Amino acid sequence: MRMTAESGPMKISHSRASSRTRLFVIGGVTLATVLAMAFVPPIPQNAAYHDFVDRRGVLGVPNFLNVVSNLPFLLVGGLGLLFVVGPRTRYRFLRPSERWPYVTLFIGVMLTCFGSAYYHLAPSNQRLMWARLPMSIAFVSLLSACITERISLKIGLAALPLLLLVGTGSVVYWRLSEQSGNGDLRLYILVQFYSALAIAIVAAMFPPIYTRGCD
Repeated sequence: MRMTAESGPMKISHSRASSRTRLFVIGGVTLATVLAMAFVPPIPQNAAYHDFVDRRGVLGVPNFLNVVSNLPFLLVGGLGLLFVVGPRTRYRFLRPSERWPYVTLFIGVMLTCFGSAYYHLAPSNQRLMWARLPMSIAFVSLLSACITERISLKIGLAALPLLLLVGTGSVVYWRLSEQSGNGDLRLYILVQFYSALAIAIVAAMFPPIYTRGCD
């Protein structure tokens, strides 16, 4: 019995040390990514980005296929939002507050339908901002959801407003830089790249709290 009594605290201590190590790894990757991007020269928006293959108009809608292909965003976002705020939400999360990152995620996905469709009607840098804003909301919300589920509910929820500010701010900064004649996509690229990288690292290093998650 003595070995069992002593192994319990030892196991907890080891688990905490392991968790701290993993958090240090994530912090190191974050710092390295930010520093690496800081040494990259400003990246302006390539004008060729706005040249799409399909420019056919149908029913008076220019670039028809490019516009209507955004409808799935509305469908997926709407269904996802219904799932996380519907009447049976209490059966889907261990803690009701866990749903907030998913709420902003699916709102971002829905808004991507309208922002991207608006952009594809007449592609330009000015309109591109409205396509990128909701996408940034979706990116950072998914990161917050991943942190909430696998690392800490408190940290994930506290990070959500900050991540939303950074995500939307990266798009606004890019647009203002283009208007000043010194276009710079670095912050927006950093938000996209780091969100995907951080989600992959967190998912690989921290186990899920739900049985249908992948270890």
